[in-house]
Amino acid sequence: MKFLKHCVALFLLFGLSHFAAFCQEPSNKNANDSTDIEQSDEPEKANNFTIAVTGGNSLVQKGKRPATPEAYANPLFSYSHSSGISASVGAMYMPSDKKRPLDDVTFNAGYSKTLFEHWTLGAGYAWGHYFSSKQVASTEANSVSLSTGWSNNIITPSVSAGYAFGQTSDLTYTGSLSHDFSFDGLFTDEDNLTFPVSLTAMAGTTNFYSEYIKQNPNKIQSKKKKKAVTAQDINTGFALTAVTFNLGVSYTISKFTLSTDMSYILMTNDSSDLNLSNAPTFTFTLAYAF
Repeated sequence: MKFLKHCVALFLLFGLSHFAAFCQEPSNKNANDSTDIEQSDEPEKANNFTIAVTGGNSLVQKGKRPATPEAYANPLFSYSHSSGISASVGAMYMPSDKKRPLDDVTFNAGYSKTLFEHWTLGAGYAWGHYFSSKQVASTEANSVSLSTGWSNNIITPSVSAGYAFGQTSDLTYTGSLSHDFSFDGLFTDEDNLTFPVSLTAMAGTTNFYSEYIKQNPNKIQSKKKKKAVTAQDINTGFALTAVTFNLGVSYTISKFTLSTDMSYILMTNDSSDLNLSNAPTFTFTLAYAF
């Protein structure tokens, strides 16, 4: 019955996403939105390089928290082409590990296309090389994904599907509702202040988390059983795994962007029994585009 309730909740979120997308009036358009392919008078997107560094208090992956929250820093160098092709390389540093602070290196490649003015389609591939098992998704070094979204002035629904594989393999489906409160020209002609808000539901299998607990034994306790959780305690079947509320603030001036985000994650399914911190997670990003 609990699994059925979770499936119904996920179905309702996805349903609301599509309802909000297709009930927008044609006249409800914003000059900042992507313009129609055939009738666009806007200049094409420029090619773009971005150097960014993101830091946070706990690295949550696929809605799953690590056994012990650890601060991290994630430098990233990315390139996006006007055609929609993008690529990035990055690394993950865990300052608490004095012997080997570099925990992984990653490569991402993707393609996105805007159709019918507001509808965006995307596809991507990611590869990572992990040096430890501290990250919950370290057993799945490869992933492919498909995504779609419908941008508008009221609420932006998006859905995505991903398949990750390596030592373990999993399917992940995500549905999100978001809105950006944006303000231009507050102090100069080249600045922007944005407050992004989103609600996200994630469902899928969790073989990666079962293997993570196996590789990190006796680090997570069960609230009900009052003992250490084992890999066998994790239900790896398809289920609603997490619901996340995110609130952020981002300020851009010229080519610099400074942003911070706060996320509150509600772990569902059997993960709700894990004795892990429910504290919000925070991220901070400094980026320069040229």
